[in-house]
Amino acid sequence: MHPLKREAPFLLVKGRNNRKEILITWNVTLILSLIFKNIEKEDKGFEFFYHKLTYRRKMIRTVWSLPVFVVSLIVIYFFADLILLEFLMVSIFFFVLFLIQLIYNYIKWKKYEREYDKLIGVFKRGIGRDNQARE
Repeated sequence: MHPLKREAPFLLVKGRNNRKEILITWNVTLILSLIFKNIEKEDKGFEFFYHKLTYRRKMIRTVWSLPVFVVSLIVIYFFADLILLEFLMVSIFFFVLFLIQLIYNYIKWKKYEREYDKLIGVFKRGIGRDNQARE
């Protein structure tokens, strides 16, 4: 039995250099996060880049990715050489990550919404004072 099979079955893919692929994925994610950090986020219409979406849209995209998540787990179950316990560990791990992402995006969306509402309220009160001062 391969030593990784016992320790981390989800990292074992035959004939591949997993560390290199993981580093490339993290680097691309970091670069896209930095590129889209200070630009206006899209809240309507289709947007290819996840990092260019508002938190509301990120949460919606996360919910829509649930069927892909389930199909991926089914494929892993049938094609990976995992015992039931290993498959359950992998499934629970990815499900917890999915829930963390969903909850994080929801919290950030609501926080952004509250800050926006406060800003609009201050702006409207300021305009009301300016109109009263003119009269």
